[in-house]
Amino acid sequence: MKKIKSLLGIVFTIILVLQMSMGGMVSAFGADDEVIDKSEYIPELILTNGPVFDIKGGSKNEIKLNIKNPTPYAAKSIIVQTELTDVTDNPFNMYIAGSDNKITTIAGQGDKNITLVVDADQTVSNKTYTAKINYTFFNTFGKKFTGSSTIYLKAQSAEAPEFVIQNFKMSQPSILPGQTATISFDVFNKGRLLMNDVYVTLADLDPQGISINNGTNTKNYKQISIGHAQTVSFNIIANGSMSAGNYPVKVNIKCKDVDGKEHTLEQSFFISVGTGSPTEKSSLEIRNMAEPSGVYGVNQNFVVKFNLFNNGKGVAKNIKVTATPAGEGAVVPKSSSVKTVTQLASGASTPMEFTFAGTSLAKSQNYAIEFAVSYEDGSMKEGENNVVTFSQYAGVNISNPEADSSGEDGDKKTSKPKIIVSDYQSDPLIVMAGDEFDLTMTFLNTHQTKTVKNIKMYLTLSEETSTDTAKTGNIFTPVDSSNTFYFDSIGAKQTVNKKLRLFVVPDAQPKTYTLTVNFEYEDTEGNEYTATELLGINVKQPTQVETGQIYIPETTEMGVPVPVSFEIYNTGKVVLSNFMIKIEGDVETQNKSTFIGNFDAGNTEYFDGSFTPMNMGETPVSIVLTYEDPSGESFEVRKDFTMNVTEAMPMTDDFDPSMMPPEEEKVNFKKIGIIVGIVVVVVIAGVVIFKKIKAKKEAAFLEADDSDDE
Repeated sequence: MKKIKSLLGIVFTIILVLQMSMGGMVSAFGADDEVIDKSEYIPELILTNGPVFDIKGGSKNEIKLNIKNPTPYAAKSIIVQTELTDVTDNPFNMYIAGSDNKITTIAGQGDKNITLVVDADQTVSNKTYTAKINYTFFNTFGKKFTGSSTIYLKAQSAEAPEFVIQNFKMSQPSILPGQTATISFDVFNKGRLLMNDVYVTLADLDPQGISINNGTNTKNYKQISIGHAQTVSFNIIANGSMSAGNYPVKVNIKCKDVDGKEHTLEQSFFISVGTGSPTEKSSLEIRNMAEPSGVYGVNQNFVVKFNLFNNGKGVAKNIKVTATPAGEGAVVPKSSSVKTVTQLASGASTPMEFTFAGTSLAKSQNYAIEFAVSYEDGSMKEGENNVVTFSQYAGVNISNPEADSSGEDGDKKTSKPKIIVSDYQSDPLIVMAGDEFDLTMTFLNTHQTKTVKNIKMYLTLSEETSTDTAKTGNIFTPVDSSNTFYFDSIGAKQTVNKKLRLFVVPDAQPKTYTLTVNFEYEDTEGNEYTATELLGINVKQPTQVETGQIYIPETTEMGVPVPVSFEIYNTGKVVLSNFMIKIEGDVETQNKSTFIGNFDAGNTEYFDGSFTPMNMGETPVSIVLTYEDPSGESFEVRKDFTMNVTEAMPMTDDFDPSMMPPEEEKVNFKKIGIIVGIVVVVVIAGVVIFKKIKAKKEAAFLEADDSDDE
């Protein structure tokens, strides 16, 4: 026993000495540093790859993950688990392959590769799913820790998009040669995948048959969602020489799935062309002119685009458009300056595009370009086809500092500073007559070194509204300001902005007006200069259509025609095109659509038709007016009615009019009085005559008696 006690004493003494020596080492080493508790050494686990991984639907996906311990402290007894967040119906079977979910240790600054298996359903949605890799581990001293890393699974379904064409229809039952119509249909995504980068094309068109009017034959849509439909429409025109019949048009659809793979669909439809052709005069006009914005240098190309539109009722023929830049060689055409069109049907349009460039002869200023149009309008004048001509202008800003600094004789002289409108914006872009709009302009001093000062700017418009009796003033009027504005100075190559609010007079005609910006200014030496710039403002007139009283009976019998007639008034100030009247509802009629065509401002049209209800009960019926304004925008006016349709009264073969009850005659008291008076007179006369006869008989008897006595 004594030996055991001695041995225990020796062991205790050794342990005490070791503790004292280690304490001294810590004190010596950390004399100037904070003492760290080793039990708080915290390892950390992170992923070094990803975090986005591609997943294929309908297959088993294996993903290599690299887990790293970026700390100097070892992580032990590691358990790795997976978690899919924010998913109602889990499309994945996700797990760590084999025994990779249990890791004995990852030393400080060490790493470990594991395999994540993602078994995806074939119908997995095409989107990115969020998942987590969760860790449970211990440090060297047995303290437990947890952590996680977020990864993103970008899933791609194994299916293909499924789509169909539905509800193909035309704006009218048939189209006449030389006239226009609108066809529309729905592209319906009936599958379970998105349709991306969708192209819809009207194919196999023929200028001698059915062709596109005022637009392109292809429409592009970024995406069509699952279970949704995209409505597509095209404006078409029938050639004026077409025969009556049904003509095919082909619709091609192309789209891409999430993998970028292309899918197509092709389907044919038929367009009904009727008989007849427009015989009225044509009337051409320039619409949607796109002038070049900004400033162009020498030999820098710019483009002017517009649409030539036939707003008349007849076909325009032998059309010629000639572009003539001003400036005697300062601006020259880079494309053909003359374009011709054989014919243009009523309501049709054709795009025009001209390319120009400034030359070394140009100075830093705005140059006007004239577009002269000539055509035969279908009427006769002195035995020949009548030719109509008109012109419209566009403007472009040219900058040529070298020409500004040299004279016509080539001698060097002081260059003159120029002020130009380098940019302008109209809000809204198309201005309604009778409304106000904002005009924002940017003025640029084109000179390289000179400052301009004492600047006066004012607006003018050479064209005025007018009537047969008197002028009514300018088209544009400033709102709450004068027409003249002042700027102190504009530095060399510097700009200033000016925003105006203008009012458009209500009777302005729908077209592009040229607004002139006038400048008066000085340079630093006090030399005075003037300049003008041209702006184009597109004005549109609102449409207004009214009807007279339309009488539809509240109750009628089934199978009995119901007449309907009324007047239509164009109370607006613009010509309406493609005007059509339709009868819609559960009724029968010989002509459900009546085409009027162009409807002049201030004119009246009359509609006279009928329809027959064929079903009993409440029957809705609508009178629908459709038309287009000069810009091509479509409008619809609806008049809705409801009738109570009853069963028709039957008529039998054995019907006898004599069986009808006689009508009661009214008592005529005047007639009765006359009859009573006549009867009284006859009675009195009879009494008088009777008394006279009786008296005569008595007298004769007496005379006979006397003769016997004698």
